[in-house]
Amino acid sequence: MLLQLFENYRGIDVRQDFFGLHHVYHSAYTHPGKLPKTSWSEPRVMKAIEACEAAELIADVGETPGVWWEITSKGRKARKAETVRRMKA
Repeated sequence: MLLQLFENYRGIDVRQDFFGLHHVYHSAYTHPGKLPKTSWSEPRVMKAIEACEAAELIADVGETPGVWWEITSKGRKARKAETVRRMKA
């Protein structure tokens, strides 16, 4: 789920900061009809970021550690595989 957030509305991968990752309304992806929309808590976002970093799906970029992340080629492959899996389900 977190890997989807690195793609903008034009399908281009962009760097994200913690603020951007935390304030995206995830239920818009998973439950479009659900109201009200809910976002992930800060600890949940950090746990997802740490798991993705450990699996080398995202990389910390920029001068200050822990501020900006971008998706890696391994992350793009994982995102594509997850999309295909969901389409087949």
